[in-house]
Amino acid sequence: MEEYESCNQLLHSDKFQVVTEAEDIKIESTGSGNDFYTRSTVIIPSGVFETLAVLYETDLLGNWVSSIRGSEVLLQPSRFRKLLRYHFSFPWPVSDRECILEFCGIPIHDEAAVIILMKNAKGEKYLGTELPSRREMTQLIVPMGCLYLQILSPQRTKVVFCVNASANITFIPNWLCNFASKHIMYYMMQALRDKIVNFKGSVYEERVTEKKDTYDYIMNMIREYLILKVNK
Repeated sequence: MEEYESCNQLLHSDKFQVVTEAEDIKIESTGSGNDFYTRSTVIIPSGVFETLAVLYETDLLGNWVSSIRGSEVLLQPSRFRKLLRYHFSFPWPVSDRECILEFCGIPIHDEAAVIILMKNAKGEKYLGTELPSRREMTQLIVPMGCLYLQILSPQRTKVVFCVNASANITFIPNWLCNFASKHIMYYMMQALRDKIVNFKGSVYEERVTEKKDTYDYIMNMIREYLILKVNK
């Protein structure tokens, strides 16, 4: 899969430069303008199941991505494929943006990991289904991105978020790229960790109860593909 190979290269690229690093969070970036990439890594003192549960509920991304003002699940053809519409609100000069993203989760049992691929839905159809019309709002362009989760120990998980996103404006000032990488990404990863650490009693735990069949399947996948690898 082309998207998987591209994201895998991003995850292991040595072209990134460290922007900031503190409290088990590291933010790196490379490129500029519409070719600006960020790679954000956080170590989370929680198990992979709780981490996956928070990331799986993609309609709740706004709980830890502060720029999201609204979300809508458009299609979910399988447990690990979703299509969502997001409404983002960014500081000047970007303002509001719409983004229709497709997500696809893939286990990587050789690495005791899972990768969630993300990119813009292209064309008028998604897996043969007609897409809803775009709103009268400038589109946020996400040619490629991924979330990578790796089990480090039963109560320690690494999450890496790599993305190339374009605000779809003619000129993107360097200060905006720097602000996005140093501040927005750092606080986003910090907020993600807080949601996972405080999983108990949260809306995410409620979702696990509501979607018992789905999360039983995910737990079995973790046991079969991931934990067995760690215990070898």
